Amino acid sequence: MTLLPDWKTVLSKAWSVKFMFAAAVLSGVESVAAIAGESLAKQFPPGLYAAAVGVITALALVARLLAQNETADAADEPETSP
Repeated sequence: MTLLPDWKTVLSKAWSVKFMFAAAVLSGVESVAAIAGESLAKQFPPGLYAAAVGVITALALVARLLAQNETADAADEPETSP
């Protein structure tokens, strides 16, 4: 496994990375709250927090697939030389 040559650009601009980061933060908050004895159910209607994490994760998956399709389309185009 190797990193992309422009991994820093991908890390800073890719929506899939941003959505995955948001899902990770929300999951972490949920874990910390459970350890601290706080219940997120008191702050949100039942299932809303889990649904939000699920939607963000689904958006990350869609964003990743769209980015891969765009890359594949660009790779299929013949190179033009000046």
